[in-house]
Amino acid sequence: MSARRANGDKGGFTLVELLIALAIGSVVMAGAVGMFRSQRIAFELMNQMKIMEENGRVAMDVMAREFRKSGGGGVPFVPLDSTAGAAYATAQTGLGAKAGTDIVEVFSSVLREPVCLSTAAGAGLPGYNAAAANLKAYETALIGLPGWILPITSAAAGALLGEYTVLIYAPSCPLNNNCTQDITENNAGIAGDKVQIGYSRGQNLDYANRPHDCDPVVVACPSGTVPDTVCFNIGSDVYFYVNANNQLMKYVLGGTYPAGVKGEVIADYVEDFQVSYAQDANADNLIQGTEWRHTASNATLVDDPTKVRMAKISILMKSKNIDPAKTTTLAPLLENSTVAFGAADKYRRRVFARTIRLRNMEVN
Repeated sequence: MSARRANGDKGGFTLVELLIALAIGSVVMAGAVGMFRSQRIAFELMNQMKIMEENGRVAMDVMAREFRKSGGGGVPFVPLDSTAGAAYATAQTGLGAKAGTDIVEVFSSVLREPVCLSTAAGAGLPGYNAAAANLKAYETALIGLPGWILPITSAAAGALLGEYTVLIYAPSCPLNNNCTQDITENNAGIAGDKVQIGYSRGQNLDYANRPHDCDPVVVACPSGTVPDTVCFNIGSDVYFYVNANNQLMKYVLGGTYPAGVKGEVIADYVEDFQVSYAQDANADNLIQGTEWRHTASNATLVDDPTKVRMAKISILMKSKNIDPAKTTTLAPLLENSTVAFGAADKYRRRVFARTIRLRNMEVN
């Protein structure tokens, strides 16, 4: 005991005692800080995994809903594989899609059935006019379109039709003559019991020469002439793709978006997007293992998108930040993916996959 303590001196601690107390406090504080830091990292990681899980499920639900609605004549489901050559390259450039990821175009009809018209009809009669880029049909043919209540004025018809896309095709022509065009609201008009539907000849997207741009429509039939009959349907034409910022995008044909933005973001941190599909090639209403395909290069099946009955979508999600405690690994590859991921890293990833039956395309 020090002399001051023995003499009842209560003036304070000695320097040695203070140093010991500071040392002990520093150890305790360092442990507390370390524990707080580890807890914070764990919390952030759990939050990132939660966000990744939510983004993946939302993305799958949005795409599944659109895929199930696909149908209505023509080519309502068009997958563009990253190895599909010029068609994919054009779409990738125009949309700004990430190299190696797939692109899917889905058309869903709002009419009960396609409307077929004569291409030789005279002026004022229901028919198809490629030169004027319009269609004329009896207004009763559009019953079933939401809000289409007869009698209807020209302005009301234009406003309703301006929200949709028109899919135009000829049953006797090759499938590559199917066109989806943006309906131009100001060209929709009523004359008596008929409605005129004007369209934009493929100039509705931010890039030219997309897979279904046709001007005029159906000019490359086997005979080299325009067919006698052209059919059309009205609905929504939607593209799904991943952009260079690893965002899964939904682009609605003819939709209104900010300048330079092609679509709305469905999910962030999506590194890869791949699509496989099954064609009922022999029309037996059964899907065999050999009828699943990823590209149009599978010569064992008839390349007919109208026979597509099922689709499998796969996306690869990545966490926002790395996990310091994770072992460095390479990113997993989705089926038939050609995405270049680079070196191994410590990001957390998860694959989401879903098989979807295309209900509206099961009528042979």
